[in-house]
Amino acid sequence: METTFESIDQLLRLAPGFALKFLVAVLCGGAIGMERETTGKPAGLRTSIIVCVGSMIFTVMSMEMAKATNVSDPTRIAAQIVSGIGFLGAGAILHEKGNIVKGMTTAAIIWLMASIGMMIGAGFLLSACIVSGAIVVMILALHRLELRIHRRASRPYYFLIDPIPPTQQRVLALLDLFEESIDTYTIEKGSEANAPSLLTFYFFGAKSERRRLLEALYNLKGVHTMRRPGLGKEEPK
Repeated sequence: METTFESIDQLLRLAPGFALKFLVAVLCGGAIGMERETTGKPAGLRTSIIVCVGSMIFTVMSMEMAKATNVSDPTRIAAQIVSGIGFLGAGAILHEKGNIVKGMTTAAIIWLMASIGMMIGAGFLLSACIVSGAIVVMILALHRLELRIHRRASRPYYFLIDPIPPTQQRVLALLDLFEESIDTYTIEKGSEANAPSLLTFYFFGAKSERRRLLEALYNLKGVHTMRRPGLGKEEPK
């Protein structure tokens, strides 16, 4: 009859190494997840830690089960992480609303955390810590570089919004759909009580996305085009 629980000898043999790997997985996943959390992006602290720890557990158990059953390939279970993690990444992309492809960075982060978890599970703890630290530095550096590129390539747009709360809510919801292609936006209230608010945003995305955003704004009731500084004509409504 097969035993339901592992023996005390197995527990004492696995516990110290597993506890250390668990701690390293939490730290590595937390370091990358914290950067995502502070920037308000998906796949934040909890998700990164869970993916990293889960991949580590699969890798450790794959190796231990191979030893217990004398299987020639100890990576059989762990290898399925590479394909299985794709479902989480695809879900992160398909969850976004609208006809805009978003969530690619989130899917890549999930895929990356799984690879770091596998490194930890295989025993490469120091390498996993170094890689995690390098990734955090790289993400922060690339984020600053992207901001500079976006500000240089961005194009300003100006709209007048009627002082009606539902209209402003619809405008904000629309801008959120294109947040990855908008550098910054501001809404300045008019000087008088019933004066329209001034919407200013800087768009740096592709022409097709810009066309969809402008058409959607033109079709919103209570939103009006405005002359852009330096230009002598008004954009068509």
